[in-house]
Amino acid sequence: MARIPVDATVVDIESEVAQIHFKNQKTGRQLLRETLQDIEKHATLDAETFAREFGERFESATTINQASLYSYLLFRQSVLDLYDQILRKSGDRFQKEAAIHNLIFPMGKEHSGTQAFLKHNLWLIDERLTYANLHRF
Repeated sequence: MARIPVDATVVDIESEVAQIHFKNQKTGRQLLRETLQDIEKHATLDAETFAREFGERFESATTINQASLYSYLLFRQSVLDLYDQILRKSGDRFQKEAAIHNLIFPMGKEHSGTQAFLKHNLWLIDERLTYANLHRF
């Protein structure tokens, strides 16, 4: 692990943490690939064999990926906090409506293509809309 200097900026620290997180994710994916390859060699597999032969590797991969889940949950909490501030501090009804609309589904933007799902927060309305086909909107 790299050493972060005492005078590091917040940006330096965030960058280093992101690099560590990326390396950990890569390690987790490799552990899962290796586990899958080893399991495929077995004719049958019961819970006891899985726990004995693969449990530790699987647990390590799971722990690594939980950091991504926590990060996403923190992001979503931040979006909810932003939503709360918009409700409290927006001016008239039309300003509030436009601000909320832009938070949930940005107006005046291109919503087609493979990355379209990254540009909206439809999950605020209904979790099933997170991966909705935006071509229908």
